[in-house]
Amino acid sequence: MPKLLIFRGEAQLNARELTEKIVRIGRGAQNDIVLEDPGKGVSRNHAEIRFEGGRYTLVDLQSQNGIWVSGERVPSVVLEPGVSAALGPFRLVVEAPAASSLTGTGPISAIQPATEMTQLSSRTAAPLELDSLVPAVEKPSPASPPAAKPPLPPAPVKAPSSAKTPSAKPAAEKTASPPAHRTSKQQPPSSANTRVLAGAVAAVVLIALSAFIGYKLMHRRAPVTETAAAPPTTSVPVTSIVTSTIPAAPTPDERLNTVEPLVTASVVADCQTALETINAVLAEDPNNERAKSLLLKANACVSPKPGTTITAADKPATAMPASQGGLEVSPGETEKVYRTRVQAMRKRYDDAVAVLASQKYVQAMKALDEILPDVPSGYLDLAARRDEARAGIRAEAKSALAAAQAAENRGDFDSAIDSYRSAHQLDQSLPVDDALQRVADSKLQLGRKKCNDGLTEFSFGNNAAAIPQLLEATRLLPASDPCFAKAKDALQRMGK
Repeated sequence: MPKLLIFRGEAQLNARELTEKIVRIGRGAQNDIVLEDPGKGVSRNHAEIRFEGGRYTLVDLQSQNGIWVSGERVPSVVLEPGVSAALGPFRLVVEAPAASSLTGTGPISAIQPATEMTQLSSRTAAPLELDSLVPAVEKPSPASPPAAKPPLPPAPVKAPSSAKTPSAKPAAEKTASPPAHRTSKQQPPSSANTRVLAGAVAAVVLIALSAFIGYKLMHRRAPVTETAAAPPTTSVPVTSIVTSTIPAAPTPDERLNTVEPLVTASVVADCQTALETINAVLAEDPNNERAKSLLLKANACVSPKPGTTITAADKPATAMPASQGGLEVSPGETEKVYRTRVQAMRKRYDDAVAVLASQKYVQAMKALDEILPDVPSGYLDLAARRDEARAGIRAEAKSALAAAQAAENRGDFDSAIDSYRSAHQLDQSLPVDDALQRVADSKLQLGRKKCNDGLTEFSFGNNAAAIPQLLEATRLLPASDPCFAKAKDALQRMGK
């Protein structure tokens, strides 16, 4: 499976294997990949990687800072090897899966594996059929002795009784010494020369075969990890080709995109960090105009103009304890900026506590919940204040429940329904479904009784008694009830 490499600057922070599932990325703890960024260059829910059409696509989730590729903001990008996508100070690069090595278990294209190559070499160097390789070579005479065995001296041969032997030389000497000249007939080629020629032909075939196999291996770029053993005199060397996937280095524009926000913030510590990257880019390309411009700004940030006094507020911030209202220090944050941020958070907290003191528990709980993600654990007495607001909300829910029951008992069905619903909104653990159904049934029964009584009075011509009964019926009954339409008709006929 491909891997997702996560970089911050030049340092690799993490590597994660990608699957076909969606991978969510952001600063929030609910994401699959959490990029901790106190500077908030990464949003809580920043982006996600989707597997679509056999490719991995990084999609921006409408984040504040977006996704940047080659200096441009994009809504999405296909994560192919060599593509670097920036999310705040982080870079995401996909590393392709390593190429599988050749194990000799199957042929490469139309070429036999290394084992069969070596066997071919052995078979070629052993008895070689010259008829199939070099048709023009004449076969040695069957009478010729094998080249591998030197001729043995023959046993002495007795001369026939009728032959005269003027010389006393042994027959072996006569056999070993060739005649001075032969005029009657040409001697066939010697067995040794034939063997030499056959070996030369075999060597040429092996060289051609090795060159062809080497070309195919180089063309496929497939690594060869092992070859079969072969005789030392006939083995064909096979060169192993090892491939690796290295994530592409960030381009100069991508590196400058990372440090430009640091220079723009004009924080001394951040500018010093940015200078390292800017100088590295200029060392590679002295004519990079963007790097030159950022270098001037960074130098002005690090070395203030003459007469400028660097106060304690410009020094790097020191974190305060969370129990005293302190926050986490952002990278490169000065003491002045840190103190300002701490004071702003303290004001939000004090305002929420003031709402809580006025017994507006719902509003107070909402304000305290909004503070919770932006402060460290143990911030002041935030936990205790949230418990206090929660207890107040439960008390209000119980009060609303009691009011609902009282309204139901006195026949004020509409007020009872409103109070039951309010109690449930405040504390969803309170069961009110049965109570709401009971009130609705009581309201319907009373409405039908009022309707029938009013219609009876109307039929006797007692309009004075019929009108209030019918008006109450139309208030209690739903418009879909049959008696509702009858009550409306009677009231119209009476001019109401």
